[in-house]
Amino acid sequence: MNKYEVRKFEQMLTSINLGGWMSADQVLHLVLHFVGAAGQAYGNAKYFREKYREASAQLFLDPNHDVQVVPFNRVAWHVGDGRGKYGITNQNAIGIELCQDTSTGSNVWEWDFHPRTRLEAILVFAYLMKKFNVPLSRVVRHYDASRKSCPGNWMKDDWKKWKLWKKDLELYVTTGKLVDSQRGIVYIDKPGLEDSKPSTPSTPSVKLTNREVAKQVYRGDWGNGQKRKDRLTKAGYNYTAVQVEVAKYKEELKAGTKEPVKLPQSIGVYIFNTKVWVRTEPHEGKASITEEGYMYDKDDTISLEKVFTQDGWVWGQYTSYSKKQRFIKIGADGGKQFATKL
Repeated sequence: MNKYEVRKFEQMLTSINLGGWMSADQVLHLVLHFVGAAGQAYGNAKYFREKYREASAQLFLDPNHDVQVVPFNRVAWHVGDGRGKYGITNQNAIGIELCQDTSTGSNVWEWDFHPRTRLEAILVFAYLMKKFNVPLSRVVRHYDASRKSCPGNWMKDDWKKWKLWKKDLELYVTTGKLVDSQRGIVYIDKPGLEDSKPSTPSTPSVKLTNREVAKQVYRGDWGNGQKRKDRLTKAGYNYTAVQVEVAKYKEELKAGTKEPVKLPQSIGVYIFNTKVWVRTEPHEGKASITEEGYMYDKDDTISLEKVFTQDGWVWGQYTSYSKKQRFIKIGADGGKQFATKL
């Protein structure tokens, strides 16, 4: 296998977070997403495979793996929030989620894609363009389907990084040249000739505080035991100091002592510190719980479109990727929080 051929799609197929059948000639669009979380391909695949989430995608890409969660001939729930307003729907689009490199910033909006993930996205999209006869003009962002801020880490400077990637994709499918113009890397200068400057894992461009690293450790980004210690030390962090912050962070989550929710500036991505029911209306009681009995678990994340107070609770509202309006409690008004804004 050529070093720069698309990787094998590892199968972790869901039986619950998917819709009906989708024939090859129904595929009109290929949609690029960012995961908006710290997890990598296997973690995200497991998240969408095992529990009902009202969301999914066909593929998840990270620096080392391409994992398939929904078959290409089945509908994934990834752009239903647009309700077809811009012509891109779950029924005519394949969704590809790119995992993020948490060493490149302090939150999901700053975490860029690892160079190898960005490269793999070019290879995968080129492969699917050919497989489903999708032109470059219909390789789009989630933003194009619903105006959601996705991929949110590429929004800065009028979507500069997205535009560079799209040009690199065009160059590859038209000439066979494979480059990363964002970083000035040339992988293949001419078809059949691999350049001697391939990407290597990046080191953190922004040195995070021990507190910020502790949150990553808590999520599992740095592994466990000796492996965690070795990785942190190699990256230039004081292992003991980070572990102290991890312990503090755990206690804060347990006690619910996070900063109070500030309204109305609180729309965005939240991480839960406990299990919370998803509801069809912003009301307490069993009647408002979704028919499927769907819950967000501890450490799950969600992107909220609206945050408001009602009946003593702080509620978050969002449109599920299966096109349904959903509500979820993120805390008591002036009291304990169930989720914290990232």
